[in-house]
Amino acid sequence: MATQRRFKADINDGEVTLALAPGQEIHHGWHEPTDEGYMGGSVTFEADREGIQRTLFTYGKDCDGRVSSVHTDFCPWDELKAYDGRRKPLGYADVVEDGVTYREMQYAPDPGWPNWQEYTPARHYDDKVTGFDQFDASVRHYDEFAEAMNY
Repeated sequence: MATQRRFKADINDGEVTLALAPGQEIHHGWHEPTDEGYMGGSVTFEADREGIQRTLFTYGKDCDGRVSSVHTDFCPWDELKAYDGRRKPLGYADVVEDGVTYREMQYAPDPGWPNWQEYTPARHYDDKVTGFDQFDASVRHYDEFAEAMNY
């Protein structure tokens, strides 16, 4: 079995450390009520020989109707701890500026996170392959809806 590699992830609004080797995957899901309906989703981490693919699926329903989204990104093995742009909140402190005291959140660097890169799998949505242009249909639907609502 290949060696597992450890990396940081945000799960349930907190930092966790996960470990995966090529051929392994981890799934996590959630669902909760909201003041207008519900929301939920899942995140899947799938490891292959080149790195880890992360797929985030969210869904929900509120007073405006149903909504869902899917986002996929990828991190090569050698960049699992390469991102250093995150900051960890430390708490509030008093800051004095021009004789005025106010409270400001203080942060510390939080390096060592995966350097996720947007991932777009090869899919054919153009009319040359399927006879249907999904983006164009979506824009037309939005325009028709906006016109019907007098926007």
